[in-house]
Amino acid sequence: MEQGFVLNPLDIIIGVIIGIGAYQGARKGIFKRAATILAIGTAVVLGFRFRHMAETLYLDYLRLHMTPEVLAVASFATAFVVVYIVVSASLGYLANGMGKLKLNLNLDNALGALFGGVLATFVLSILLVLLSYVNFPSPTHAQGSILYPKVRNFARASLGIGAGVLREANQQMNRLGVGTPNPQDFPGGATPTPNQPNADKPKPIR
Repeated sequence: MEQGFVLNPLDIIIGVIIGIGAYQGARKGIFKRAATILAIGTAVVLGFRFRHMAETLYLDYLRLHMTPEVLAVASFATAFVVVYIVVSASLGYLANGMGKLKLNLNLDNALGALFGGVLATFVLSILLVLLSYVNFPSPTHAQGSILYPKVRNFARASLGIGAGVLREANQQMNRLGVGTPNPQDFPGGATPTPNQPNADKPKPIR
């Protein structure tokens, strides 16, 4: 007697998480969802960059006594929150303005759902990679799962594609002469560029 198809519980959990991300994206729309993600990414980058300002605030002005670990976390968290509020407010205003464009509501919801689902898959992929170091899920639970291997490798594949696109774009820009080095930045005169194959080179001093 043939055994019927049994859905792996891990597939159900993964599907529900991706479905929640898609639903949130559809509810907010593509513009607001993209603005939120961009605000978070910007806050993370600038939070690390400006955390020393928060350290100065805590140590010199508030004169708080913290361990280096607590100070590092508190400084980053403070810088992250401040940057996120500023960037989120600015991008939110811009997203509301773009949301008033004559964009079909169904198209906006569909694009938002797609973006939300992809984002949820990306975050879940990173989480699964981290959890694999503590042997979760166990090989027994992961065996027979359809979505687990695909979702687990999604972030790595996406980053690989993104790196390839950036590399190709950089090569195309170099061919067009966009972003080539300034000759004044190099000692000895001008350097040849893709648009100037026969550029004058500095003559050696004899």
